[in-house]
Amino acid sequence: LPLFDANSPTLALSQPQSSQNSSFLKPHLPILKKIFKHFASEQGGDMMHIAEFLYMLHKLNLIDTKLNEFDAANLTISATYYTGTARFDLIKFTEFCETLVHIAEFKTFDGVCGREVRIQNWLKNEVFAAVERLTAL
Repeated sequence: LPLFDANSPTLALSQPQSSQNSSFLKPHLPILKKIFKHFASEQGGDMMHIAEFLYMLHKLNLIDTKLNEFDAANLTISATYYTGTARFDLIKFTEFCETLVHIAEFKTFDGVCGREVRIQNWLKNEVFAAVERLTAL
């Protein structure tokens, strides 16, 4: 698993998520794209500023005791290779998906359930449920 130690979810970044490892996201791409476009308003829906991503996490109530603001910012910065330059620090859709996968891994790691099952359940029960409840998507 590229972002996390096999035994615990840490914030140590090693390598980006490969597209092979996230093929289980394919059925969810249409709704993820709608969410991305909805919250990526500053760049016309094509790119998302990191602040918009963090706002999305707040708006969808995904910031909690398990994933606080500091951890959310660190995960986002690590997954998107943040440099501090506004014109370069825009999140593409693929980076958006990768960052959500990393956040899901961080929030759901239990050492028992499989990664794909945990991430899909988190997307369905936390992200998509919040989107349905809190937005007009």
